[in-house]
Amino acid sequence: MLHLKSFLDLKMILPTMALSGMIIGCGADRESSAPKIVGGSVVGSSASGPERVSTVGLNGCTGTIIARDLILTAAHCYNPAVQGGYVLFGTRFNGSDRQVLRIASATVNPGYSGTDNDIAMLKLAGEIPAGYKPVKLLPSSSPLQRGEAVRQAGYGSNNQPNSFGTLRTVDTRVVSVMSRGSIHVQNGSTAACSGDSGGPLYAVRNGQWYTSGIASTAFVDSSKKCTGGNYYTSVSHNYDLILSMAQRLTGRQAPLLEVDSSESESAGDEASPDSSARFQVLTDLNQSGKTLSIQLQNISGRAVHGCSFGVTPIRNYGGQYDVTYNLWTEDVQEVADNQQVQAQFHDPYEGLQGYGSIKSATVRITCKD
Repeated sequence: MLHLKSFLDLKMILPTMALSGMIIGCGADRESSAPKIVGGSVVGSSASGPERVSTVGLNGCTGTIIARDLILTAAHCYNPAVQGGYVLFGTRFNGSDRQVLRIASATVNPGYSGTDNDIAMLKLAGEIPAGYKPVKLLPSSSPLQRGEAVRQAGYGSNNQPNSFGTLRTVDTRVVSVMSRGSIHVQNGSTAACSGDSGGPLYAVRNGQWYTSGIASTAFVDSSKKCTGGNYYTSVSHNYDLILSMAQRLTGRQAPLLEVDSSESESAGDEASPDSSARFQVLTDLNQSGKTLSIQLQNISGRAVHGCSFGVTPIRNYGGQYDVTYNLWTEDVQEVADNQQVQAQFHDPYEGLQGYGSIKSATVRITCKD
């Protein structure tokens, strides 16, 4: 067992104001409220974007991976998803690459009233399969802006019979953002439609993907075909609500804990099962006073060298902006295969006046070889 000391690197995220506008759209009780990707492209099994590694299928809907055991979806998907009892990982419902995990528990926004807050969450009975990863929530300090490029994804149909169950994606733009948290997106005739409900609206910040919206409603014509344009529930507007739902569902203080492993090249050992350094998180991020700790295990299939372990917590300060800071350990000369490591960090922001509790955190691992 290794016990590791840490040092600090601080970064502040300052708030920006969301643009608001007048939008006339469909209510959540309309038949169009179960949106599908019309005019998009099929996601291949070898794709590596967030549409492939962070989007999942539900019974009649779509969801987004936001933690190793949590799926974000729409409130109006809650009943069919829970009754279906499963989450599907794969590019096609009937594809050879599909994997299915059982839903252990679920929760829905008790204040759900429409597109502004169409939010539900599912907890998996196990952890997400290899090859999939959580996507971060777009924080309240960095909301979407009008005209911004975004990406839709979902398993819905494309206005053709029997087309539900294939993962599709399309790039579009934000038309406007309502002050209460509804996002209007449109790009010609492309759209999310029936079966895409609860699916993600991905956005990029500083080269990193975030989920910024939850598919809620769509525009339809007289023949009930999706004609382009959707409303999404804003993730950044509802960030604290989503976080509190995750905390209640998991019982974890930092339920959105992620692992970011910076992989280095192999030293040339052809017998190695995997050339990259990989660690499994064994515990939640624990806090005792100013000490944070987490247990990890080397699952690289070989010894790794020159590893340092970090954690990046996010706290709110004064209810006005978020503060994110990096805590790192000193380098560890060697971690044997299957060896467990307990990384400990001194958190100087715990207990300081004006700083809230940890909202979420990312675990970071770097190894030289």
